[in-house]
Amino acid sequence: MAIKFGAAYIESIRKMKPNAYYRGDKIENVVEHPVLKGGIATTAKIYDMTMDPEYEDLMTETLHPSGERISGFVHMPRSREALLKEIKKTRTFTSKTFGCTPRCNALGLLIPLAVVTYDMDRKLGTHYHQRFNKFLRKVQDEDLACTTTVTDVKGDRSKRPKEQADPDLYLRVLEKRKDGIIVRGAKAHASAALYCNECIVAPTVALREDEKECAICFAIPVDAKGIT
Repeated sequence: MAIKFGAAYIESIRKMKPNAYYRGDKIENVVEHPVLKGGIATTAKIYDMTMDPEYEDLMTETLHPSGERISGFVHMPRSREALLKEIKKTRTFTSKTFGCTPRCNALGLLIPLAVVTYDMDRKLGTHYHQRFNKFLRKVQDEDLACTTTVTDVKGDRSKRPKEQADPDLYLRVLEKRKDGIIVRGAKAHASAALYCNECIVAPTVALREDEKECAICFAIPVDAKGIT
């Protein structure tokens, strides 16, 4: 089980090669880019606070049932008190860094996904919760920085996904294969995606039965082939 220092987090971002652009110019080095380096430094500081004895009790958690210590940013709260601790943790690191971290919004999506996948499996006999737990364990073992990729572009908001002039305004499944799915479309919101290792994708509108190709949730590395 790994809890990283900030330097190890930065090195993990440096190794990634996302297909990214800023004002039309390709970003060759995310870590050194003048627009991105401040946010990366803020996130690195939060990693370091997790390893600091002064903040350890606040910023880390005990993994149930193994008893291992992990970062609080990848821990599933199991009580009301744990949820309140999340608020205190956020207030503490923002007061010390004067910044934010995408790890907060990622945890804010991981928590409901744990609940929804569990309920789906009980009702439908599926295996989504097992898949979710496998991904969560990877995030915990490697202390990965994740972000949410949620808001569909939507286009004409008076129209449903299939009524849009451009179908890519909603992320959707094009093809299902034995080894996974092929998706296509745009998302308008991925807070600090270039500071992160993984994007967690989810829809943000209530979808109907005939729109189920848009009801898709998955995680993908920031530098995966096919993402811009």
